[in-house]
Amino acid sequence: MIAQALRDKASVFFFIRTYFEKQIRDAMLSVVNDGIPVHDAIYSKRQLPFVQLEQAVLDVTEFEVKVGN
Repeated sequence: MIAQALRDKASVFFFIRTYFEKQIRDAMLSVVNDGIPVHDAIYSKRQLPFVQLEQAVLDVTEFEVKVGN
């Protein structure tokens, strides 16, 4: 019973986290025209200052995210 409850909580947490990751990816994709979503990041041939991606995420989601390589 307890194990099932823990699995259920983990499942909900995973769903919520992936939902927010998608919002962040979508915000970063909005500043490039060749972006490809990759798990919890994006790929683009363009090289942008990380601060530009961070600002796009903040503007769209209100999340403060630090981007790095």
